Parts: sequence; structure tokens; C-alpha cells
Amino acid sequence: QVAYNPMFVESGEVVKNLQESDMVLIGSEHQDLSNELINIHTRIKKVTINAYVMSYKASEIVRVGINSFLCSKINQANMIGQIAIKSGIESEIGMILTAIGGVDGIGKKHMSYGFGFGGPTINGDNKALKHFAKSVNANTDLISSIDTFNQSHISFIKEHYIKKNPTKEIPFVMNHITYKKGTKIVEESQQFQLCVELLNDGYIV
Repeated sequence: QVAYNPMFVESGEVVKNLQESDMVLIGSEHQDLSNELINIHTRIKKVTINAYVMSYKASEIVRVGINSFLCSKINQANMIGQIAIKSGIESEIGMILTAIGGVDGIGKKHMSYGFGFGGPTINGDNKALKHFAKSVNANTDLISSIDTFNQSHISFIKEHYIKKNPTKEIPFVMNHITYKKGTKIVEESQQFQLCVELLNDGYIV
């Protein structure tokens, strides 16, 4: 008997995320095995769990669909931030996104302006959803636009920072170049990409 039971965790916070995430996703046709997994999660987690049991294929779509949706939400927050900067109200970005995130249907998590999404998991899942959608002849335009905007956002950040610091005599300071602070992963890291591009352009980092 086999069950698909992915963990919704982030690098550097695996144990914490495992204990505090209320979602349990199970893809299996074996009810006894599913119940056993639910019991294990109930003992591990510090919160009341919400268990979703479905077919293997449906659970895979849920898994990659969640991360693709988060990619889109991160893009939306960064897009609003770009609009605020272009409007001359950069200092109010935080308040704008806090207000938008205050709407129940949107939520405050991932509603902050900064670097785009990165790392191996969230990028890989967005690409996996696109690949699967293409294989079943579903429309992939929205998924493609998520990647396109994310890639263009790093160029916006670089241009914005250079305008703030046009002289190459003043160094840029970055407190981490991994895709997420507290990890050692530079894969798909916009922070790492910016660092390299600034160095290549002759800036001190």
C-alpha cells in the first residue's frame, strides 16, 4: 500500500513547519493507510489538522498548485510595490500591502515587497504545474506570466537600487545572498543574481 503525503515545509524551518502546518495532504486509495497517516500527523502537530484525502493525481495537482498560487501572490505584492515606487510613494508600500492583505479573501502572508520568489521547491512546482497543464492541453498562459514577471522583477530592483546609489565608490550591503535568509541555497536566488550582476557591473558588494 502506498500513499503520497508531501510535507509543506521550507528550508531552515522543516521541524517548525511540520509541527505548525495544519494541512495534511494525502493521495491514496487505501483508507486504512490514510487514517494511519492522519493519526501520525495528529501526534506530531501542535495545531488541529485539516486532512484532505484524494487520488494520487489530485493530490499532486494540489501540491504544485499551492506553490504556483503563492508565486502569483508574491508577484502581485511586488507588482503593487513597483507601482507605488513609480508613483513616488515608496515609503507607503508596507502600509498599502498591509491594507490589501487585511482583506479576508487575500490574507497577509506573503504580502510584502522585496525580491521575487526563488529556491528549488517553489520554482520547480510552478514549472511542474505548467508542464502537466501542457500535457493535458490546458491553458498555460497564466502560469507562464508568473515566471515572466518574476524574472523581470530582478531587473526592476537592480535599476531602482542603482538610481539610489549611482556612484560605484559606495558599496552595496546585502545581509544574505541565498534565496531565503537562514539557508545555504543559492539556487534560483534573486539575491545571488543581483549580487553577481552588481559585481560584474563594477560595483562593490
